[in-house]
Amino acid sequence: MRLTNTTNMRPDIIVARIAGSTDSIYNRLTLLFGVILLSLLLACAPGVGDTADNGGMSGTGISKGEVTAFGSIYVNGFQWNISDPNINIVIDDEPADATDLRLGMVVTVRGNYQTGIATMVDCEYSLEGPLEADPVDVVPGGPEKSFEILGRTIVIHEVDTEYAGGASFTTLVAGDVVEISGFTDDNDVIQATLVEKLGDLSTNNEVSLHDVVSNLIKRSDGTGSFNLGSVLVSYTAPTIFEGITAAGLMNGDFIEAEGTLQPTGDELEAAFIDLEDEGLGTGNADHANIQGIVSGLVSDLRFSVDRTEVDATNAVFEPLGFIAMDGSPVEVQGRLVDDVLVADRVQSTVELENVRIEAAVASIDTNGSSLSILGLTVFMDGQTKLKDSRDEERNFRLADIQPGDWLKIRGRQTGTAEVLATRIEREDADTDVSLEGPVTSLDVDAPSLSIVDQLIPLDVETRYFDSDSAIRTQEEFFRIPGDVMLGDVVEATDISAEDPEILGKADEVGLE
Repeated sequence: MRLTNTTNMRPDIIVARIAGSTDSIYNRLTLLFGVILLSLLLACAPGVGDTADNGGMSGTGISKGEVTAFGSIYVNGFQWNISDPNINIVIDDEPADATDLRLGMVVTVRGNYQTGIATMVDCEYSLEGPLEADPVDVVPGGPEKSFEILGRTIVIHEVDTEYAGGASFTTLVAGDVVEISGFTDDNDVIQATLVEKLGDLSTNNEVSLHDVVSNLIKRSDGTGSFNLGSVLVSYTAPTIFEGITAAGLMNGDFIEAEGTLQPTGDELEAAFIDLEDEGLGTGNADHANIQGIVSGLVSDLRFSVDRTEVDATNAVFEPLGFIAMDGSPVEVQGRLVDDVLVADRVQSTVELENVRIEAAVASIDTNGSSLSILGLTVFMDGQTKLKDSRDEERNFRLADIQPGDWLKIRGRQTGTAEVLATRIEREDADTDVSLEGPVTSLDVDAPSLSIVDQLIPLDVETRYFDSDSAIRTQEEFFRIPGDVMLGDVVEATDISAEDPEILGKADEVGLE
């Protein structure tokens, strides 16, 4: 969608995330395996409370990732500042304001790596158009759904995908016209990070898509047609070409086409055709990093991420033993040399989120980038996604959180009673306090257990559940092989808690 907003740009600051998560369904075996590897992951995890360190490097920098919060742009731990009034912010090739940026947008940031000052923030939506049918569960009852737009498959997640314009995980239906931002996997499926509803097909038949030109037909009168995937695109004399001419258009060009969707649903009359940069674009940069999904694998050392060629010959792979394969979600860091990302580091971005918290926060330490909740210290870094669902505060930051605010937190244990948050969301106050995480101590005789080093208060009224949500007796839960063990992820809930800052008693305890 082409924007018309040309108001003066505000010196807002955003946080863009490189180390995102595209996977979402973990079974118990995966969690157990993750616990076995916990010590390794702790060694590889970002330092708690780390701040950006430019390391004395100088020169140009470019980063591509997801907007996760507003406060600074942290891309793979590096802080970009967009307060310069001369910064160029562009959304779908149109001048935009910092207020147009949204959580979940995939953006490309360019600037000076020595000063940390960004000169450009560019967002290109992956796709705009109507849902061809109602979304369907990827796995029945699971947290993901899929649907098609203009022949492309989109996968959305109940939590990891952001929603705007009235869209939500449960309310999207056939005919809704939406914009999609996200990452394309090796099967050409878009893993959506943002879905914004624009209207419905009855009032909005303007669409746009990015893809590779095929089946190009040029006519002597200057008109022509080609395919972008399964969509037939036609162009005429009024069609505006940007970055390329009608005469210069070739099969294999990666372009964006915008225009009117025809009643057939698979034909587009183009108003604009724009030659697009692929991945990080062309040229050189002293520092470059990108998040995306591995495709076009030549070997585990030569592959592509978001249409950017990667040379990982001399790269360090994290965690230890990780091998890049088609479909692997990764973050790659290095230098851009003649359009090739020469990698220093290739990191899997599959996140072991083994902690979930719902409670009122006790205290906040803005200097330490942390907060205290249910006896745990929860740290955040430049990759922590911050969202305010209570007040819809756009520029929501750690400093905006007040003692007593109700938070939903997802993250992973990084130390004794310590958690590194991947997501912090402020919501309307609730009364059911819950803590979910790995069992760190267990006494089957007492019986007692601790979750993330917090002793869970059990009594004779506590109800127990197995991983299939079947009711278990206390004896069965603690003593029968196959029930609770050290390292299992268990949730404890205090229903209608007397104090929302404390898990005063566990009314329910269940294996996840």
